[in-house]
Amino acid sequence: MSISLRPKDLYVHARNNAINLDDRNVCYTAKKATTCCGKTLSVIAPRNEVTGSRSCRFLPKCFEKVIGSLMYPSLINQFGGISFDRDKSAIINRVKAKLLPKVRRKFNWDIVLTESSVVNACALPGGKIIITTGILDAMAKYLLLKYEEAYEGDGDKGCAYMTQNFARSIHSQAELKRFLTRDLENMVAAVLGHEIAHADIGHGRDALQYTILLQILLLIGYFMIFLIFAGQKQKAARERGPNGAERINKLNGMQKIINWVYGIFTQIAIKLVMLFNSRKNEYEADKVGMRAYTHEAGYDLRCAALVYDMFERKSGDSHAMDGCLRKMKECCATHPISHKRRARALEISKELTGHTGHIH
Repeated sequence: MSISLRPKDLYVHARNNAINLDDRNVCYTAKKATTCCGKTLSVIAPRNEVTGSRSCRFLPKCFEKVIGSLMYPSLINQFGGISFDRDKSAIINRVKAKLLPKVRRKFNWDIVLTESSVVNACALPGGKIIITTGILDAMAKYLLLKYEEAYEGDGDKGCAYMTQNFARSIHSQAELKRFLTRDLENMVAAVLGHEIAHADIGHGRDALQYTILLQILLLIGYFMIFLIFAGQKQKAARERGPNGAERINKLNGMQKIINWVYGIFTQIAIKLVMLFNSRKNEYEADKVGMRAYTHEAGYDLRCAALVYDMFERKSGDSHAMDGCLRKMKECCATHPISHKRRARALEISKELTGHTGHIH
């Protein structure tokens, strides 16, 4: 004999006779689910060894090593081949010996000085770095110019280097060479710390991944346009007479125009995304390079500001430039404006060492 209960009685009965879950089982289940999710996340979006941030990664580490090894010889030849300048090579070797032990990723790291007048340094995936003799010459000329400005009393122009009293206290070529060599080594350390950060963080790998993903999206877009117009052409083909042929011709013309517009739009979008990502990577490499390598190796961080001041003078960047022109130049550049990087370098130097003024 069944007893019918009112809905309210059913709710009360269910609440009073509910099964009590063991708290330990709940905790165990939650812990197991969390561990499973964490393992899945670590595979799909592992943490960066340097920055600690998570990002999707589908290119393996061995891919970086292969790409870097393949591109390295041709890039060395492109920049004039290996330089055998003893003084400059000695500076590079001293900096390399101090910076490379600070890296996080286990690559076959290599830094090569090339004989080229081009003012440049670059990093390839897999820990391959090139620096030219041209950038060392530019640094030496810049330091001598700063010395002359300080001697004449203009040492605070641009980026402070040394006081007038200190500049006038140097009375021999040997003494001047000693100070300039030390500061040149600090500037080289700032540049190489920046390039090491690019390779250690994996910016080259990330750029390749972005390019591959954007190209895949581009192909998907073209395929979708093809399917849409293919369906419309099939409908038009079913129509008999001149109307069907005329409609097919119109669809072909529309498809060509849309493909052209879509191609231009996607290429512009890809370039804008890559430019924005490139500037973001440059700022990140500046920050990580100064904090994790240059500072940890014991170099003077104020010399990083000297590097950006040198590039500002060389490229003609100026914070006094008209606002619209400066914005346009910054939007079209792969690297941030030099005076902004100089200001950030001085902020990091003040934060880590408390020093922002004259080096001498």
